Amino acid sequence: MELSALNSNHLDAVIRFKKSLAADMESATPTDIILPAERKVNGYGEIYISKMQQKQKRLTEDEIRLLIAGYQAGKSTYTLASEFGCHRQAVSELLRKHGVNVTKCTARKRLNVTDVISMYEAMHTTAEIAKSYGVNPNVILRCLREQGIAIRGRWDYS
Repeated sequence: MELSALNSNHLDAVIRFKKSLAADMESATPTDIILPAERKVNGYGEIYISKMQQKQKRLTEDEIRLLIAGYQAGKSTYTLASEFGCHRQAVSELLRKHGVNVTKCTARKRLNVTDVISMYEAMHTTAEIAKSYGVNPNVILRCLREQGIAIRGRWDYS
């Protein structure tokens, strides 16, 4: 498939224009055009970014104190990360740096193990128990297994 004469002439004009821009960019003095190091100009005079960099969020001392207080009050690193606009690993590293013991299972802190066991023995499903505590059903299963409780199959409910 070839270009029609009209389209090919137009394409040639666009290419000539882009090349003239590139030539103008090369002859320009640095004070005329100031580009950051990560921006480059290609052969057609188009500016493109060679490297993208995410701006890092720096927390103030007050924000760090609030972060520590929130974690000690029972908030998860995921919740704190979304509140403070940073990554959850950054939250964990900050907490460790400030001497806070970071655990992987903050959901387990919300559970009353004896209540979970009694509800499970009263034929409640792990999904029902998890919903009442606001956790994932896998947290309930892990808790029951750690206590030595035999896990029922689907067919054991009537």
